[in-house]
Amino acid sequence: MNFVYMLSHMPLAMAHSQPAVTDDAPFDPDPAGMEPPAMKGNLTRIRPIWHAVPAMSFAEDVPGHWHAKSGQDRLIAALLGGKQRGYFIDLAANHPIFVSNSRALERDYGWDGLCIEANPRYWTLLRASRACKVIAVAVADTERTVTFVDQRKGGFGGIVGVNPHVRPARKQGQIRGEFQTQTVAFQTLLAQADAPRSIDYLSLDVEGAETLAMASFPFSSHSIAVLTVEEPKVPLKQQLANHDYRQLCRLGSDQVWVHNGTSLQADAVQRIVHCSGAPRCEPVVAQEASWSCSTLSRG
Repeated sequence: MNFVYMLSHMPLAMAHSQPAVTDDAPFDPDPAGMEPPAMKGNLTRIRPIWHAVPAMSFAEDVPGHWHAKSGQDRLIAALLGGKQRGYFIDLAANHPIFVSNSRALERDYGWDGLCIEANPRYWTLLRASRACKVIAVAVADTERTVTFVDQRKGGFGGIVGVNPHVRPARKQGQIRGEFQTQTVAFQTLLAQADAPRSIDYLSLDVEGAETLAMASFPFSSHSIAVLTVEEPKVPLKQQLANHDYRQLCRLGSDQVWVHNGTSLQADAVQRIVHCSGAPRCEPVVAQEASWSCSTLSRG
């Protein structure tokens, strides 16, 4: 994947002439020179920008290997009966392989999808090792400029003001970079990325900005079969419930929500157990058959 999809006002011919992004270069919040200082909503476009990058491989990126931290990828495959050629949205994608919720689905089940990642540190890695469209933006309720922070500990970067990890990271000297970036509404992104109206899986983990991102999701035109979302706040849970979604279970720190019209694999659903009254999906993805609620306390 040598294209990266970015917000731009520039003519496409000019965009193609920009230099490639490299991961060992000094930190640059706008490595491709594409982010304008101000944007007008009616002119904003998500354009494909060509950057040649060599193919990249990782030792763990082999068929049959699951990558998600808590088994989200294995759970989606189980709930949807090993569906082939599905469609995912990974928001935010972060590293292309390590703890990726979507890589195994893409590689082993032939899924297509969007890897949405605002942090330029991961763009080259994603383009060099994934088949998904790499969308280099932040998603929010409206189009505007926000401050994005990149932390040395990968996976915890995000929008300043909603990311709960920023303050302790500052105290610990873990901030790698801080820059201004543009947000785009979810509905605009889906339209310009030619996403299908039926999305099989949404992995939503944007470090406190989940409600902000989903505020612009077009529920009237698009549906999601299953989504995993990290610690959703009450407004997002209410929004999902109002649009015919229900919480199925918890998996690690994620909640698993399904659309009421989704047909789930019966044997997978039957393995969900209740721990202290709360449904847990860990038995669906557990390697050991003897999983019990006490495993959570040993965590």
